[in-house]
Amino acid sequence: MNGHPTAIIVPALLAYGQETDANGKDFLESYIVGVETASLLGRCVCPESFIRGWHCTAVMGLFGAVAALGKLRRFSESELAAAFSIAASEASGIKANLGSPVKPFHCGRSAQKAIEIAELAACGCSGNLDAIEAHTGLGTLIAGKVDVSAVMKAIHDKTSVFVSPGMALKPYPSCKRTLNGIEAALSLREEAGAPANITKIRCFVQSEAAGEFNGGNTVAVINIFQNAGGPN
Repeated sequence: MNGHPTAIIVPALLAYGQETDANGKDFLESYIVGVETASLLGRCVCPESFIRGWHCTAVMGLFGAVAALGKLRRFSESELAAAFSIAASEASGIKANLGSPVKPFHCGRSAQKAIEIAELAACGCSGNLDAIEAHTGLGTLIAGKVDVSAVMKAIHDKTSVFVSPGMALKPYPSCKRTLNGIEAALSLREEAGAPANITKIRCFVQSEAAGEFNGGNTVAVINIFQNAGGPN
């Protein structure tokens, strides 16, 4: 899904699970369902949707949270399909706001919407059941086309992101493209001892990350470095 599913799925499950006194087994199973669902749907539209400027954590994560809540609430197939059709109209989040306080807001808002969507579906509300893959559906709009075959293949092969490539935890609470830089800055501080001992710093970044820096995220990244205790 090219994003961070836990940031949306866990808050939604915690909110509903606390209200209904859910047990740990049901919570964990629902979390796994949510992550796997977000990953499956991500195969339809990623990385094209991310390249076009969509914040996949918020967009795909919403469906993961809806699936997780559907599992926890023991939705029927028709209720879950209805919830997905609603989510297709509610999924949002743009990369232009990454590096600002709106980025984490994307996650919180998506978790909130997931709970609202589950309530609506439980009450009988529904949209068109092809709202993701239709010609004017969400997938087509954000990625140009929907690769349903990739999803079906993953289901047929019983592919699981928990098995391969496995789940990863962030070492720092910031965008993944800043993590190497933060680690490098902290390592440099450890090795150099003092800024006066540093004569030159050479930086290498992924081409995509460099393009995003040129798009206006440089200041946010520098602020992260400073907050981590690295050199200015």
